[in-house]
Amino acid sequence: MNMETTMASLGQRCRYAFGFRMSTFADSFQQESHGYWRSITERPVLQESRARFDLSVYGCWEEDEEDGESTFELFVQSLGNGAVSMHHEAAWDHLIANRERIEQVLRAELMRHHKLGWSGFQRDRDDDVEGWEDVQDLVDWESESAIDKLYTLTSITLGPEVRDDCAIARFHFHSSWDTEHGLDISLWRSDIAE
Repeated sequence: MNMETTMASLGQRCRYAFGFRMSTFADSFQQESHGYWRSITERPVLQESRARFDLSVYGCWEEDEEDGESTFELFVQSLGNGAVSMHHEAAWDHLIANRERIEQVLRAELMRHHKLGWSGFQRDRDDDVEGWEDVQDLVDWESESAIDKLYTLTSITLGPEVRDDCAIARFHFHSSWDTEHGLDISLWRSDIAE
C-alpha cells in the first residue's frame, strides 16, 4: 500500500470516527460562516403555504405578492467541527421519509399558534380597524386552511443539538401573526422537541 492510499484511508477512517460522511447530501452545502452550512433545496413540507397578511399590532392589511417560490434554504449548524455530519443527514433522511407525518405535526403546532393569535386578535381588535373589512372574508379564520394563508416555511436548520444519532430540526416560519419574529418549531424525528 503506497503512502497516498494510506493517507486517503486514514482520512476516511477519521471522517467516520468524527461523524463525517462524504455524500451527495454533504456535497450540496456551501460553508457560509463558522459552523453554518447552506444549501438550496425543494421545500419538503407545507409547500402551498404562503403568508399573505401582516396581522401584527402595527400591521397593514395589504395582501403580499405571491412569490410562487418552491425552493428554500436548508442550513446545517455544526458543533465545534464545522462540518456536515451523519447526524444532520439522518435528520434530513427522516424528514424526507416521513414528510406526511411531519407535516401533520407541524400543522397541529401551527394551528395551536394560530388559535392563540386569532383569539387575542378578536379580543383586542376594535370594530373599526382600518382595512379589516377588506380581508375578513379572504381567510377562513376558524379552519385549518387558514394556516396556508398565514404561515410560510422559509428555512430549516439542522443541529447543532443532537439526540441519539439524529440532529434536531428547527423549522423557521414567516407568521402573519408576528411578522417581525416569525415562528420556530423544533422537531426531533417526528416529535416536538421541548
